Amino acid sequence: LPDYFTLDILDLLADADTETYIDLSLYTTYENYLFLNGAIDILPHVFAQNLTFTADGSKLYFVDDVLDTTGCGSLYEVSFTENSIDRIRKCDENIHYNFYYDEKTESLAYISDVNDLSCGKLFFHGERIDKDVLVDSFTVLPKSGQIAYYKDLDEEAGYASLVIHNGEDTEKLSKTAYDYFITPLNHILYLEGYDEESGAGKLILYTGKDKWSVANKVNLILR
Repeated sequence: LPDYFTLDILDLLADADTETYIDLSLYTTYENYLFLNGAIDILPHVFAQNLTFTADGSKLYFVDDVLDTTGCGSLYEVSFTENSIDRIRKCDENIHYNFYYDEKTESLAYISDVNDLSCGKLFFHGERIDKDVLVDSFTVLPKSGQIAYYKDLDEEAGYASLVIHNGEDTEKLSKTAYDYFITPLNHILYLEGYDEESGAGKLILYTGKDKWSVANKVNLILR
């Protein structure tokens, strides 16, 4: 499978050990090199973020030209020949850099058009799923391929609606969710009705069919 690494051209000239100049390269001028079946090619996008290979290594995705204000940039797809870059294609614009590639469905999940509240439109399987979705809040459930996320953020109250989408239908699990976690059994644990003064809420378990009240006055979900 292909791989990539980042090296700072200036650091290569410095009298420093390998660990030092690779660490420094994260904060200075650098280039992205791709290992392709024993050969090396250079990705001509210096500030590419979230470089993500598909499971079979046939494609690479990343976001470039990211704005500091919104965290959004242009989403690119790279395809390869046996030992070099074949094509670099711009897929979309105004995409938040923290996208996710789901290996099971071979699909990208990402948020576009982020506003001042750090919310935008959620895309999955190439289709728009929802709007007003909080950035960095979505999670693809590994066993079912469903996607869970927050939307309709209430900044003053400190909570949002927790929603799950199964590819066809969308279900709102809670209007006052504060935190959620996907269990190894593909269930969802979340806090509901969180009170900032007491620092606690009700812990709910969603099994995919039923909701169960687990405990009251829960402060947080430990990972």
